[in-house]
Amino acid sequence: ANIDDIEGTLDYLEEVENFYPKVMIIDYVDILDITTKEQGRERINELWKRIKRLAQTKKICIITVEQANKGSNFKQTQDVGDVTEDKRKNSHVDAKFAINVFGEVFDEGSMRISPIFHRHFKIPKKKQLLCLRSLEIANSLIDYEIIQVEEPKQKFNYK
Repeated sequence: ANIDDIEGTLDYLEEVENFYPKVMIIDYVDILDITTKEQGRERINELWKRIKRLAQTKKICIITVEQANKGSNFKQTQDVGDVTEDKRKNSHVDAKFAINVFGEVFDEGSMRISPIFHRHFKIPKKKQLLCLRSLEIANSLIDYEIIQVEEPKQKFNYK
């Protein structure tokens, strides 16, 4: 798929079905095809700019995922620098959250959702959402609570 396909589908839904979606989920923007001469980081930057433009013109919330860089593997909580390929991605999104599955959280069958940044609101980074899940029974959210997290002084040596 590419961004032109997505735009065409949204146009069809609006014109033919009179359906105006408010939210769209794209599984990993970085692998979308794009018609551009750009390569590498310039290509990635162009993709994210087009996604931002699509969200603005269609007035739609676009949710996507991306992998964090290797340095985040040894951190309890990700931050704004844990981006792969091109840090300019951050300049094209309004809010960014991390799903942290690390150490004892992983062993307990839970995950933490933490804010990385929000362009329009101040969100305390130490407040996170702890989500209990059971993937064995295909239940991705059983319960949740808001917790306060402190970044440890030492880096984890997680194997």
